[in-house]
Amino acid sequence: MTIPLKPVQDQVVVVFGASSGMGRAAAKLFATKGARVVAAARGAEGLASLKAEIESAGGTCVTQVADVSAFEQVKSVADLAIAQFGRIDTWVGVAGVWATASFEETKPEELYRIIQVNLFGQAHGLWAALPHLKRNIERGEPGGAIICFSSVLGQLGHPMTSAYCASKHGLNGMVDALRIELKQQNLPISVTTIMPFGTNTPIYDTGLSRIGFTPRPAPPIVQPEVVAEAVVYAAEHSVRQVYGSGIAKALVMVNQLVPELMDDFMAVNLSPEKQKSKKAIADNEPNGLYFPVADWRVHGDFDDESIERSPYVLLQTGQNVSDGMSEVEGTLNSVLSSEGAKARGIDSNAVLTVLHQLAQGQAQQWVKPTVGAV
Repeated sequence: MTIPLKPVQDQVVVVFGASSGMGRAAAKLFATKGARVVAAARGAEGLASLKAEIESAGGTCVTQVADVSAFEQVKSVADLAIAQFGRIDTWVGVAGVWATASFEETKPEELYRIIQVNLFGQAHGLWAALPHLKRNIERGEPGGAIICFSSVLGQLGHPMTSAYCASKHGLNGMVDALRIELKQQNLPISVTTIMPFGTNTPIYDTGLSRIGFTPRPAPPIVQPEVVAEAVVYAAEHSVRQVYGSGIAKALVMVNQLVPELMDDFMAVNLSPEKQKSKKAIADNEPNGLYFPVADWRVHGDFDDESIERSPYVLLQTGQNVSDGMSEVEGTLNSVLSSEGAKARGIDSNAVLTVLHQLAQGQAQQWVKPTVGAV
């Protein structure tokens, strides 16, 4: 089923979780490209500064303070979009919370809260948006797009973030099931999951931490604007998933084929010590699990380590870049030549051949013949 979508400049876009990080980057980019933006988050101050930024650059933005874990508040954001602009074309769910703690150190109420925000929060967005997207179809217009921020941590395990992993694994299953249900009903509504990994956002500063320091993103770290470009692409092109970097895709591929090796790799490369930044933090330090923390930046603390271009993201967004597979292949080679692979007697060459063929086959589906090399 072909799913037509409007050009971004003709869209009304709701961005939930827009006060900082990838949500703020996406809201700004949508506005720059001419979309009318409805921005929501818990932090009134962050929304006010976002609105001022967008409007000073000539864009259109209305805001509403809302907590994604409360359905009535989420619904009120959809109602605002309809009251202001008459419709919703794209719904982007970015809002999420984070905790760095072992499973045993994670308190039951913290697990509940993370799932309430990261999983139920996305469900609330879907329930709020779908009636309006269906109404677009009834009017003879494109249904629109739902874009849910998941994570590579929804497809593999990441030590010290078991609660976050649980929420994102659940989200992936829910969104995949919804996509199939819409297909069964012949409803042309695009459903995309965004799969970031190691992105330089303030969530590492505002999240809960029980390792004595704020955590650091897993390298190689990408800037939020890299992911924002993928989000805007998904608002105009019906795509199932977009990975936030080549390493993200490579890790998932290895995990699918040789999961024991990925366990070994993550255990060595993401030990608690290797996840620590240089910023010490107390266990009782205020964090954003229950209340907003006043950090409205797009970027986190790792600008000097972050890349501003991901060839693999460019490839996924239809650009025929010559180095599009370089990130994926580099990571595959690194993982499959590791000591863990040797210790398990894994035929690295055979596995690499299979994974490279899979990756290249997928890459060919994305590239548009009319797009020139970058």
